[in-house]
Amino acid sequence: MHLATLERRLWSRLVFMNINFKQHELLGLLVSQYIEWDAKREKIVAVPYNVIYSKLKCTREELHLTSSILFRNEEIGLYNLSGIEGLHVKPKGIDAYSLKKYRKEFWANKRTILKDYLGITVSIIAITTAVIGVVSALISLSNNSNRIEKLEKRINAVEQRK
Repeated sequence: MHLATLERRLWSRLVFMNINFKQHELLGLLVSQYIEWDAKREKIVAVPYNVIYSKLKCTREELHLTSSILFRNEEIGLYNLSGIEGLHVKPKGIDAYSLKKYRKEFWANKRTILKDYLGITVSIIAITTAVIGVVSALISLSNNSNRIEKLEKRINAVEQRK
């Protein structure tokens, strides 16, 4: 696998890790609003967009990225009633939050990235060690051949003296 491809894979995982974490935070915000609504039986069950932007510290585009999977999984829904636009949690979203579905995905992705980096690091260390071993063997071999040549010269010199 090329290093650039691996880099892109790792970068995309980092981006999605952040999205998983934001999804958990968004569900937490919506669930807490739902619990408050259920306890007080207020008219408003949703969290307005401006509150979501400030609590999650995100932009409209980031919220769209974060919420798109939640919409597809029918965990959250749009709320537009009595002049308030926002998001509300659905029963599947409450389940996902209580089971920590997106937080678990966040940590699973983090472990995978760590494994990839460690795999690369171990491979580089192994290759470096092998190269050092081969170079030291070649140096040792050349030193031994130099010693052999010197010994042969000495033997020839001793034989010529006899």
